[in-house]
Order: sequence, then C-alpha cells, then structure tokens
Amino acid sequence: MRVATVKDIDIPCLLLQRVASLKTGEQLNSNYLLALLSSEMFVAHFFPDTTGVSVPHISPEQINNFVIPIPPIVEQQNISAFLDSETAKLDTLTTEAKTSITLLQERRTALISAAVTGKIDVRGLVSVNPEVEQAA
Repeated sequence: MRVATVKDIDIPCLLLQRVASLKTGEQLNSNYLLALLSSEMFVAHFFPDTTGVSVPHISPEQINNFVIPIPPIVEQQNISAFLDSETAKLDTLTTEAKTSITLLQERRTALISAAVTGKIDVRGLVSVNPEVEQAA
C-alpha cells in the first residue's frame, strides 16, 4: 500500500479506483497521520483481509476500522518532528552509503583494469594455501 499527501498545488485532482482520501481536523496532525498510515501496523491491519494479487483491495469499512491512536496535538507534532529528524539522518546515511558503494566499484574496476593491463604487478601479493585450494 502506498500513502501520499495531497498538497494545495495538487488540487484539483481525481481519485481513481483503490484510492482513498482522508482529511485531518484540528485534533489530528496530517504528518502524524501520514506516519501512521505508512507504518507496518497499518499494513498488518489489512493483511489478513486483503484481496487481489498485485494491488491490494481494501474497503472503506476496513479503513474506518483501523484504530488511530490520537494523543494530544502537541505530542503528535513532537512525534512527527522526531520522525522527520530520524528519517533525515537515515536519508543522509543512505546517500553516503550509495556514494561509497559507487566509489568502491569505480576503484575495483580501476584496480582490475590496472592488473589486467600490467600497470601494477599483483604476482606474489596473494599467498597460496594448498588446503584451501583442495577444499575448493
């Protein structure tokens, strides 16, 4: 299941099949609701009753039956701010990891190329263990 926020710039928009629109009031922070609806808890609520193979089908009644814990609005805002902060940290780590992977792949390619073309001599850099060769 996918969840998104419709912003003012998106309006007017059309709801198609398998799309629900939920609106928040003064007692429910939209970012807090988005986090709840994006959670595994929300998916787990529907999993036993979903129909459809590639696109899950859920009914408005099933959505209405999902219990939304509603703490005071200030606590909802604090939860949303905390989640935004932690998500930003994870996004930064993900970006750094992807950059490192790309750099390591480039270095690996360059090293292999240098070894194959004879720019570096790799003979004697690896000790041969006869027991390991026999096991392989």
